Amino acid sequence: MGKNPFESKMIQVNKTDVYVVGGRSKGGILCRDYDVMSSCLCLNVETNVVKQRSSMNQGRYANGACNIGALIYVLGGKNVNNQIIESCEVYNVSTDKWNKIPDVRHCSSMTTIAVRKRYLFGFGCFYTSHNLRDKTIERFFRLDSYKLQKGWQTIKLANPFTVNGFQYGVIPLTSHNTTQ
Repeated sequence: MGKNPFESKMIQVNKTDVYVVGGRSKGGILCRDYDVMSSCLCLNVETNVVKQRSSMNQGRYANGACNIGALIYVLGGKNVNNQIIESCEVYNVSTDKWNKIPDVRHCSSMTTIAVRKRYLFGFGCFYTSHNLRDKTIERFFRLDSYKLQKGWQTIKLANPFTVNGFQYGVIPLTSHNTTQ
C-alpha cells in the first residue's frame, strides 16, 4: 500500500510548474514508490503530469519553503522522529540538484518565509535552545541569497505581549529593533 502525503510545501516557480517538497505520509495510493519526507515532485498544471525530481539531502516536514526565481529554498522543519532540525537546502529547478546552505541556528520549524528581492525572512519558529525562549522579544531571521556564506542574521523586535506572536499568528511590530 502506498502513502498519501500531508504537511508538504507547495511552491509555484513559473506559469506551469508547481513543486511539492517534503511532508509526512499516511497509508494510501498517491505516494507508493518514494520517500515522502525527502521528496520533490513537479506537477505541470497544463498537462497534469507529476514527475519525481531529485530528493532533498534531509527529509523534513513542518518546514519553511519559498522560491526566488528557479531556486526553491527549504528551511528547518522536523525529521521522521519529530525532532527539530536546523538544516536548510536550496534546489535548482534547471539542474535538478539540491545543495546545502547555512543552517538556521537555534531556530527551526519555521512556518512562514517571506521573500523581498534577494532576501529570505523566516519567522514563526520554535527555538531549539530553552535559553532563547524569551517572551519579551520576537526573533526574525534573514538570509541574503547572494551572500549565503554569511549565514542567517537575527533581527530582534520588542514584544509587548505575554506570549510570542508566532504562537498565535500575530507578529507585533514596534519602533525598536536590534540586530545581532
